Amino acid sequence: MWETVTRTVTLIPGDGIGPEVSRATVRMLEAAERVKRGVYRVYEEGRWLTRDVGGKASTEEFISAVIDAMGWRAFQDRGSSKGAAKTG
Repeated sequence: MWETVTRTVTLIPGDGIGPEVSRATVRMLEAAERVKRGVYRVYEEGRWLTRDVGGKASTEEFISAVIDAMGWRAFQDRGSSKGAAKTG
């Protein structure tokens, strides 16, 4: 399902944005790895698979399970468009 891809990035000395772009890229790649691990965990468990892969879960249930597997439930609750952030 996943393919490892290797890329080379050239930073031009003196452009002034290299360190910021590098840090942002590292954060993005780390987040992508967490998402991948969350998806793998959900697939391994098999409980929240969608119909297109033989399960019975909705897309929303699958995504919620991935978020739980990633440990990002607090992030989802804060950013939810369906209601206020949960407190207490």
